[in-house]
Amino acid sequence: MQELLYLSDAKLRQFVPEARRRSWIGRRLTALKLSASAASFSGNVEIALAEAGAEQNGADQLASVVEYIDRRAPWYWEPEVRAGTWMYFEAPLFAFLPMMESLETVLFTDVPPGHAQGHEPPHGTRLLLHGSRGHLLAEVPPTTLRAPGVNRSRLHMAMLALEPVAVPTADQLDTPAPPRTPSLSELSLGGLVGALSELSDAATWMRGYARVSLVTQALDSETGAGCPLVVATPLFVAYAPDLPDQGLSSV
Repeated sequence: MQELLYLSDAKLRQFVPEARRRSWIGRRLTALKLSASAASFSGNVEIALAEAGAEQNGADQLASVVEYIDRRAPWYWEPEVRAGTWMYFEAPLFAFLPMMESLETVLFTDVPPGHAQGHEPPHGTRLLLHGSRGHLLAEVPPTTLRAPGVNRSRLHMAMLALEPVAVPTADQLDTPAPPRTPSLSELSLGGLVGALSELSDAATWMRGYARVSLVTQALDSETGAGCPLVVATPLFVAYAPDLPDQGLSSV
């Protein structure tokens, strides 16, 4: 049984008929079981939902939602990923909740490629997930980010720019949204991802699905070197204890 760390009720509601919503949407979803082949997550998705007093058809509905998305969701590093599409991710991530109550955003970002066993995404693609702290299902302690070049005002601006994007309507689910102009420059995004990498010792393997907000290049503020960066807002984030050894290396 895998623990859900994050679940967006708003995204689930896109897939549930209005008449069915009152029966289970809004309940606290606390556990998730996924079965998949080691090589690929395509097909054979089984979900068991553990809820206190929840109806069994709630688990069936969530399983149907994941199966629906799974048919359309490439891996986050694949070339067809673009703004508005769904994508699947498996990566060593760490959650960042700023010590600023005025911000509703929680971030999940991966460790740099090569810093965790089994984590070598093609082209060095980085992953940054942004969502609402109200969708967290487990406690994430607030953290103060201390990194060169990142002060409180810059962090505040970056977090505001990554507030969750508007939830698409049902008729937009199969139609990718047009690319939006990012509020942050590529340099700022690279600086944010680089600063968050200072917290990589707290990373653990996670998996889930997310809707892509932006695909860009993250530029290193010192060297100017770039790498692909996928910014997305998750449907769910679950711990993945079955994935490679979570020990981080110091390469």
